[in-house]
Amino acid sequence: MSIKGTKGKHERLAERLANIFHRLNSGESLNIQDLAHDHGVCIKTIRRDLLRLESYLPLIRERGAVYLDNRCKSDLTQKEFYELVELVGIEFLLPSMDIGFLRELIKQKSNGSIQIKGYEYENSTVLSEVIKLIKQAVLDNKVIVFEYANTIRTVQPYKLINHRGCWYVIGTQNGSDDIKTYRISKIINLSLTKSQFKINDAIKDKIDDNGGIWFGKELIKVVIQADNYASEFFRQKHILPNQKIISSSNDGKLLIESHVYQKLQIFPMIRSWIPHLTVIEPKQWQDDLENELKTYLNLS
Repeated sequence: MSIKGTKGKHERLAERLANIFHRLNSGESLNIQDLAHDHGVCIKTIRRDLLRLESYLPLIRERGAVYLDNRCKSDLTQKEFYELVELVGIEFLLPSMDIGFLRELIKQKSNGSIQIKGYEYENSTVLSEVIKLIKQAVLDNKVIVFEYANTIRTVQPYKLINHRGCWYVIGTQNGSDDIKTYRISKIINLSLTKSQFKINDAIKDKIDDNGGIWFGKELIKVVIQADNYASEFFRQKHILPNQKIISSSNDGKLLIESHVYQKLQIFPMIRSWIPHLTVIEPKQWQDDLENELKTYLNLS
C-alpha cells in the first residue's frame, strides 16, 4: 500500500527518510523495491534517499537489501528524526563541507556540541568556516576571541544553537558565570586560542535545559490572558516559553503562565498576537506594550 499523500515535496521527503531511518534503527533489513512500493516512488528515488542516509549512517547493503550496523543505532525516535530532517532541508542548513554536523546531531542529540531549534533557517554556507571553528572550540573546550558589537570578547563556548533559523554560540565571557548569547553572523575576526577552560556542569545543564537562546539570573513569571480566538492555538501548541495553562473561562478565554528571563524574550510573540493577548502579570509589561504601540501610532 502506498503512503504517498498530498504533502509538499520536502515534507514527503522528510517523512520518507524518517520512516526508513526508524525501520533501519529498529533492526529491519529493508528491500529497495518494497520501499519504493510502500512509499509510492520509483526505485531511483529510494536509492537517492539511502545515499542521503548513508552520508551519516553506516548502512550495509546485501543483494538488494539494506540494514544498519547494530553497533551504531541511535536513540532518536522517528518523530525526532522527522523534525530534524524537516528542519535541516538536507544539506542547506548545515555547512555543505561538514555533514558530520548532522551525524553528531543524530548520535548525541542535545548532549552534543550543537542544537537546532526552530523551523526557518538562514543560509549557513557563508558562515561555514566560522561555525566549523566554533564547533571545534566547543568540542575541545577551547577559549575563542572575536569582535562583537565593536568590542573584543574572550568567550568560553559551550554550545552552538540554531534558533529560529539563525546560528548562535552560547557561552560565558571572561570566566564569569553569566551566560551570553552571540549571533554568529555578527562575529568578526574570530580566533581559536590554545587556552582550555574547565566545563562548569551547572552552566552546561542550564544551557541544555533552556528552551531558547535567552538567559539570565532568575526566571520571571508572566501571566497572560488569551481571548477566545487565540485560546484554541495555545491549547494546541506551546507557543510561549515554559507555557502552562492555568485556567479557562466559560467565554473561551485562557489564563496562561510563562517563565522568561527578560521581556524581550516574549514581547515579539505577544506583539504578533495583538489584540488577542493581554499581559496580566507583571502589569508594567502590559503598560510597556501599550506605550510602545501608542508611540508607533504617534498617539499621545
